[in-house]
Amino acid sequence: MKSSSPTKSILPTMGSLPSSPRSPSSRRSNAIGIMQAGGSLVSISYLSSSGENLLQGRIQTIDAPHARMTQSLPEQRQYGRRTITSKKEKTVVEESPTLEGVAWLMSFPNSGTSYTIHAVRELTNTTTATNYGLEGDIKDQESVPAFKHLKDAYSGPFLELVPERFTSLPKKLFLTKTHCGGFCSYCTDPESFVETTRTFLRSCLKGRRGYFLEGTNEITTVGVRYNPDLVKKVIHVFRNPLDNTVARFHLDRKIMARKNADWLKDYPNNKEGFRRWCIHLNAISADVLSSLHWIDSSLKEAMKNVPCITEFYRYVQWHNLAFAATSDLEVPNFVLHYEDYSSRFEEVTSELITFLELEKVGEAPEFIDNKRYDEYYTPQEKRAISVFIKEFASKPTWRQLKHYLDLNMYPDQKTVVIV
Repeated sequence: MKSSSPTKSILPTMGSLPSSPRSPSSRRSNAIGIMQAGGSLVSISYLSSSGENLLQGRIQTIDAPHARMTQSLPEQRQYGRRTITSKKEKTVVEESPTLEGVAWLMSFPNSGTSYTIHAVRELTNTTTATNYGLEGDIKDQESVPAFKHLKDAYSGPFLELVPERFTSLPKKLFLTKTHCGGFCSYCTDPESFVETTRTFLRSCLKGRRGYFLEGTNEITTVGVRYNPDLVKKVIHVFRNPLDNTVARFHLDRKIMARKNADWLKDYPNNKEGFRRWCIHLNAISADVLSSLHWIDSSLKEAMKNVPCITEFYRYVQWHNLAFAATSDLEVPNFVLHYEDYSSRFEEVTSELITFLELEKVGEAPEFIDNKRYDEYYTPQEKRAISVFIKEFASKPTWRQLKHYLDLNMYPDQKTVVIV
């Protein structure tokens, strides 16, 4: 594991933070959260150069960078999947800590991203970040840059804020969500999801910023991309490919529920619906994928009889490229398996926060492991999937996946021994 070299602070004291771009709602910027100072929790917000506190639409003039303010919080608020309890308290604004950059939470969609972010937030009481503005609970306010002072601060990443939840800024690294590219389940043309290491890495740095259209209260997004030098560490998340693919089907159902109710009838939320979905995906893109000139004869043969072949292709390609991109960045990486939350919860959460150079101050939310879908596949399909993954996976990827895919459990007519 190669360590990153020391870097200078890239987050100044709040008194020197520039104001955000012009907007009729520029005074509605999100509060950052809470930072640790002198052993006490303190609520902070971005300040303009004149010392104005831009917090939840209320303007308070205070002395920067040190000032006192009172922020009232409700005793409890139910929001989405989380119940957040906050005590009413007087809070003190202090200068921000020194940050080095980001630690990517690099994950193929539906592989445990949300739980990992939630767990780190609760275990360490620190603010996390994301490449994707407006995707969280707060959708009616502008994206808040994680590194406000940088010239290209509005290229991302952005703070991932939770309503009425106050957390501390990490001292060194923002845990930052990125899904990178090549995972589009709606893309039927392989040209739209087949990636190179270069295009994949660029997509890992890409995101969207939410901002108000000038002269209006309408919020929209724009595509952005930040400097790879911000990336100091990588957490690479794996999930059983059989379960991950079914979870992707569930995500498609959630998306289609907002677009086409009849689609849900054709693809019910059960094993039969999943199998119909796989047949549909294979019908529209499997032949085109297997005919591409970079699909060699051995790989083409391995692709036969694989249900949802485009999904499994995307899955393996994604992990191959995640390892390649991490190698190009020359930063330390930590491999996290979703299933570790079930089998070795205390150990893996401790390893995770140690890698992030954070301290445990709270307890993680309960992890409910009831999402196994082994029975959605026949033994013959499991073998076909295993053969394909072994053929297509890079060595680092196969090392992480082979314990999910014991080829000897799904023998064909020949006696096969895989070591």
